[in-house]
Amino acid sequence: MRPSIVVALACLLAGSASGQSPGEAAQTWAPWFPPGQLDPPAPPLVTATPSRGWWARADLLAWGVRRGPLDAVLAVDTSVPSRQMLGGGGYELGIFLGAQLRGGCHFDPESGFGVEIGAVFLEQNGFGRVIASDVTGTPPLARPLIDEATGRPVFAPISLPNVLTGRLELAAELRFDYQEVLLTADACRAGGWRLAGVGGYRHLSLEEELSVTQVSRGGQGTVFALPAGNNANEPVIRIRDTFGTRNDFHGGVVGARLTCEGDSCFLVLSAKGGLGVNLQQVRAFGETSVTDGVPAAGVVPLLVPVGSRSGAGVLVGPSNAGTRSRTQLSALGEAGVEAGVLLFPWMKAQIGYTGLFWTGVARPGDQIDTTINLNASGLGVGGPATGRPAPQSRQTDFWAHGFNVGLTLLF
Repeated sequence: MRPSIVVALACLLAGSASGQSPGEAAQTWAPWFPPGQLDPPAPPLVTATPSRGWWARADLLAWGVRRGPLDAVLAVDTSVPSRQMLGGGGYELGIFLGAQLRGGCHFDPESGFGVEIGAVFLEQNGFGRVIASDVTGTPPLARPLIDEATGRPVFAPISLPNVLTGRLELAAELRFDYQEVLLTADACRAGGWRLAGVGGYRHLSLEEELSVTQVSRGGQGTVFALPAGNNANEPVIRIRDTFGTRNDFHGGVVGARLTCEGDSCFLVLSAKGGLGVNLQQVRAFGETSVTDGVPAAGVVPLLVPVGSRSGAGVLVGPSNAGTRSRTQLSALGEAGVEAGVLLFPWMKAQIGYTGLFWTGVARPGDQIDTTINLNASGLGVGGPATGRPAPQSRQTDFWAHGFNVGLTLLF
């Protein structure tokens, strides 16, 4: 009995020395976390679309654009005049590869207020097609035109059996890019959803060129009589008409961006619309040359120029050659969807699709007038400029769309 009494007295003295009753001894542990919290506080959530800080992104693009318009028929088979060989529809420009660069900063995590700068560049791409006769000049190819003086159809030969061999080449090139500066601010938030408004300035640039080149060669023994009185023996005739257009849009854009974000992934839907001015520029140039394929006997056969006319082809004459500019009201729209994943706290990957629509655009295939003044053309006798071929004022809509894949760095 005495040992147990000694142990009890020792415990009682220990409790009195600490100012606690024996029943309170089990509560002497000092809490590591705030009272009532049994687990450590969760670390700050790193979302895939942070609302604060600097960021920069780069994407590779694969886009398609609207086909080039070309209503004018450029060549027919005269043995079957209704058989169109070139033109009378349009031309496809294929897939354009390019890059998108963007960067910006979110200044305020509460309002989502920030600024971003972006640019899209597509590589210059083109289209080419050639129609040609065989070595005998078959089939007979010609360029269908309208004579301004009579209003009747005429056919300018490209090839004639046993007289001319020839070909007609159509070549087109296109370059497209845009730049923008935007301000962003959150309109509302709910759970993992965030709706933001965007607005700012955008510049779009579309530059195109379309050229039609005819090369015809006279058969053995043929002589071509030039208007100046010179003759070309077995001549080589080159005629080139070139049309170029440039469109520059300057205007404001507004839109919305809906983001659904989680711990490591995100989905973004966006739409923008804009209104501004489009500065259009249309260029037209023509040239014609005739060279002699058979010089004097005993001389090494070279192409000797015997006649040329700059500024006049078949589709371009004094009446429409040169550069013309005008300003038009224009609108644009854009919509996109994008999904991605957070790879590291400082990097995410994204893939998306974007479609863009632009109104009031001048394109080179719409600038062709097939009613011509035969005398003022490259192979005519010359004469004062009349009204045809006339400068055209047609315009159309342009669209581009495609996919992007890239990386974003978070700072």
